[in-house]
Amino acid sequence: VAQGVVAHPQFPLAQLLKSLCVSREEVRLWGGTADSPDDYDAEETGRLALLRDAMRPANQSGQWRLIPEQQIITAKSLDGMMRVDCYDRREEAEVIALAMREALETPGKTAMLISADQRLGQMVSGELKRWGIMVSSSAGISLADTPPAHFLQLIVEAWQADFAAVPLLAMARHRLAAAGLPRSQFRQEIRQLERLVLRGKRIEGGLEGLAQKAHGISAALGQFVEDHLIKPMVPLIALQTRIGLTLADLANAHGQAAELFSQTPDEQLAPWQGQDGIRLGRFMHKLGLYGQGIEIDPASYPATLNVLMAGETLYPDHVDHPRLAILGTVEARMQSADLTILGGMNKGISPPDPPADPWMSNAMRLDFGLPHAHWRVGLASHDAVMAMARPEVLITQSIRDQGAPTEVSRWLRRLDAVLDVAQVSWPDASRYTAMASALNQSNTVMRPCPRPEPKPPVDLRP
Repeated sequence: VAQGVVAHPQFPLAQLLKSLCVSREEVRLWGGTADSPDDYDAEETGRLALLRDAMRPANQSGQWRLIPEQQIITAKSLDGMMRVDCYDRREEAEVIALAMREALETPGKTAMLISADQRLGQMVSGELKRWGIMVSSSAGISLADTPPAHFLQLIVEAWQADFAAVPLLAMARHRLAAAGLPRSQFRQEIRQLERLVLRGKRIEGGLEGLAQKAHGISAALGQFVEDHLIKPMVPLIALQTRIGLTLADLANAHGQAAELFSQTPDEQLAPWQGQDGIRLGRFMHKLGLYGQGIEIDPASYPATLNVLMAGETLYPDHVDHPRLAILGTVEARMQSADLTILGGMNKGISPPDPPADPWMSNAMRLDFGLPHAHWRVGLASHDAVMAMARPEVLITQSIRDQGAPTEVSRWLRRLDAVLDVAQVSWPDASRYTAMASALNQSNTVMRPCPRPEPKPPVDLRP
């Protein structure tokens, strides 16, 4: 089976009919599904003809030369279909959020983002909060990316580094850190400790060495280190002299240290509060319960913890906006909206790159009865065609991602090629990037602050 055929949108359905021994002519339309609720006919407008030609296998692309003669693909094929090329992922998220916010200006209008890029969905969700709109990605969020889990990661990283200055400050500056004091007072003490003790040459001996140096500078600072840095970390420090540690030992000591280091006079169990904290507490309880027989090297505990937390997914417990949605490609098959946004149309995302198989070629996979390595591309292209055939579609892609250039999705390249042969141009959608640029601009004139001119009285000068 050729790779181009496997990647065709209809290939998975053709394989299904073949396995059922059913011909295509025997398949009938389900009653009522042929009629669009808004009287939109993708066949009549030429949209389906555009998509069919764009998705042709490579060995049939020679048929494109007949497009000018047929005159089926015209500017009408792109009615309601727009494309926005954004500079980077952040601008793309802003453009998508603006389009979804604009849809709310029309009473009853719905909009949904379809993307295989979970990071883009989370960025769009964050941008919508600019207007107080709560829309969570259907993919959820990894437990490792929640603030309480980040707090636990910082604690164990500081412990592994023997509480060196940089990881110690990262741990102490987390918003949950308090160590028995009011948080504002704790932050003030940490700033004094950094300014007077931590700057300069690295302190040997961990927290004990830090306490000795702090006592040499100020008795109050030394007492602060003993009472509010060493005492909360005692459960972890005590493990350094033990051998044969299990995952349960490390998890229990880690959780106790997190509780002690986060408590305030008014709050005792800060890491386990809220939806994120409750789920994290259950996760740590499982580690303590089922990790009793699993011996582990303490040096590998941080990586093990991160991998296990990354496997836990959190879904929002709040009610999202009733007219907006951020969906993956699978969920979007069963949903519809007035405005459909296809985001992240870049190579490696839409469609996804097939995983490398060092053991079997495609011919060997087929001989063994396994699916072709590119079988997911066919499903992804089917999802893309179904979304692009809807009445109002906005397609976005970013030119750069995290500073590196990206490549356009193969589907957009094929659409560009077909439109170029048909001598049809994409509708102008530059207003979205213009609005995104204006959104972050300030109307006030930025003036530099005047240079400081200290003028103390003469009798107070040194």
